[in-house]
Amino acid sequence: RVNNTLSSQISRLQNIRNT
Repeated sequence: RVNNTLSSQISRLQNIRNT
């Protein structure tokens, strides 16, 4: 699903923001 890819990218962005 494309949604899964978006979720993965958002997760990475949030992780970077957290750092």
